[in-house]
Amino acid sequence: MSFLLSLDGPSTGQRFPLGAVVLLGGPAAGAIPVPGAEVSVEIRHAGRRYVATATESFRVNDSETKEHALRTGDVIALAGKRFLFRNEDTSTVERRAPHLGALYRVAAVLTGGQDFPAALGTALSVLLEETAARRAAAWLSSDDGGKLERAAACARSSDAPALLDASYPTLPALQLAVVARGSSSGPLLVLPLAVRTHALGALVLEGPEPDGLPERDVELLTAMSLIAAVAAENSRNARQMEEYGRLLMSIEKATMWLSGYLERDPILGEAVGFARSIFKASHVSIAEIEPGGKSARIVRAVNPRKTDPTQYHITVGEGMCGRVLATGKPLLSPDPVTGQPPGGYDRSKRFKTDSFAIVPIFASASEGADLLGAINVADKIGGRPFNERDLELLAVLARAVGVALHNARLYERATVDSLTRLFVRQHFFYKLEVLLAAALKTRRPLSLAIADLDDFKKVNDTHGHPAGDAVLRAVGDAVKKSVRPADFPARYGGEEFAVIFPGATLAEARAVCLSVLEAVRSAEVDGGAGGKIRISASIGLAELRSGDTPESLIARADAAQYRAKYGGKNRLVEADK
Repeated sequence: MSFLLSLDGPSTGQRFPLGAVVLLGGPAAGAIPVPGAEVSVEIRHAGRRYVATATESFRVNDSETKEHALRTGDVIALAGKRFLFRNEDTSTVERRAPHLGALYRVAAVLTGGQDFPAALGTALSVLLEETAARRAAAWLSSDDGGKLERAAACARSSDAPALLDASYPTLPALQLAVVARGSSSGPLLVLPLAVRTHALGALVLEGPEPDGLPERDVELLTAMSLIAAVAAENSRNARQMEEYGRLLMSIEKATMWLSGYLERDPILGEAVGFARSIFKASHVSIAEIEPGGKSARIVRAVNPRKTDPTQYHITVGEGMCGRVLATGKPLLSPDPVTGQPPGGYDRSKRFKTDSFAIVPIFASASEGADLLGAINVADKIGGRPFNERDLELLAVLARAVGVALHNARLYERATVDSLTRLFVRQHFFYKLEVLLAAALKTRRPLSLAIADLDDFKKVNDTHGHPAGDAVLRAVGDAVKKSVRPADFPARYGGEEFAVIFPGATLAEARAVCLSVLEAVRSAEVDGGAGGKIRISASIGLAELRSGDTPESLIARADAAQYRAKYGGKNRLVEADK
């Protein structure tokens, strides 16, 4: 059966059978109508072929001609209208008719929204009905392309096991269909599921003995493999987009959480937690560049091994993390192109890992921003390697971590005294106002201590101001180590210190203040030629009363401290209730 198939206009899809001579276009009666065509193209049957001729040029397959021997698939264009030429004998049509029905069924199943492995199983059942295959199996590559996994299998009879031998060619060998003999009894036809140059899996079918599958079945199965390949890619793309969307939402959540912190420690803790959860990594660590920029230290890590990675220091430029810190560029292993670890990676040293991604952490996304460190994820739970998408998303998380750490540093500079590492006076007043208002509203206790170092002027006069600074640093350390996590220690003045005790009664705050006194007494500072410097402090303590303001509470604690100072020093005095 030979015909022209209209491809344009109102007649799209209409077939025009071809006889011995047919005119396409022109004014002659009986010609195939082509509006706007003033001359005809004569299509004449000559032997076993058709030849198209005209007195003026027409186009076949976008090339101008006046005569052309037509072949199946040629497109004739005349006056802006196109017609597809088909020439199929009866045997071809009869053979392909049932194939088309089977392909329609398979296409409907594979594109019907059913779970893809289940859809493959249904499609294989259709193929067993339409071909002589005894058994069939569909294999898909894992999302990372690392190995083949059996997605579906079926057999013609219940007594034939549906499982086909798993020792088939690996994906690189499936660029072309191959026929192989496995451990089963019948010949095997292996058809790759490939889109462009990317192999997604394979169909494996066992034919009857001794000759295997007939040519008509191979033709049908090959067509089906093309449909299945496109469906497999669509399924994988949909799955990857869904996963990518989930990861982006997780990154967005992480960014929101990180931006809510103004202190370094919770930022680091949340960052490694989010990285482990999002990327399903067994190991996560954050390295922070130390002053001078020549080395870095692991400041936070999640590590199932017994070793503590935070004890390690990294030399910038050495090792994988050191390379990232030196270049400011991310690193992925294995390399997505070569499949090999980066050059210079020595698996025998320190940490042994199969796959990792390391991304630099900058203070901001601006060009030239300070490099703060790097975040590293290693060894995915489940064994799959990290890929370029993981590296891209890790870079997004690293940007959020960098901005949060930079903001924490700015906040620290504004609120923390650089010498004692306690909060500054201005921040102390702000915090006292907030905590006092909350305590009065909830009727919870709150106490305040003000301390003054004894004879500090003598330290500066005798040992010099550097020694005085060393004393202040030692006192700051003693106070931080003695107070509770909820307490708020600050440098109140030159050698004065204050501690707010939220939720603490006078008795509870007294116990902490006594610990502070003892820690200060125990601190020793090297005074150089003047010998060791002994330190002591006088502390006044007051508990919040119902009518107190920040000013009145400070005044009562300050008065108690004054009595401690002039009552003998090196002691704690409580304010009058």
